[in-house]
Amino acid sequence: MNPELADRAVLAAYVDAGLSIRKIAKRTGCSKSAVACALRQHGLSRRRVRVPDEMKKKLRM
Repeated sequence: MNPELADRAVLAAYVDAGLSIRKIAKRTGCSKSAVACALRQHGLSRRRVRVPDEMKKKLRM
């Protein structure tokens, strides 16, 4: 498994920033199904949460 998907905190930060499964997959270099599976394994919701733009900027690399 990709280290970013194995790390719940990183994956949770992507979800909290409002990234879609497709965008997380692109950022991590994984398939959408791998991202969806990792979200389920970590018990994370795929629903978007409103996040301030400042936090979104911090997650952009």
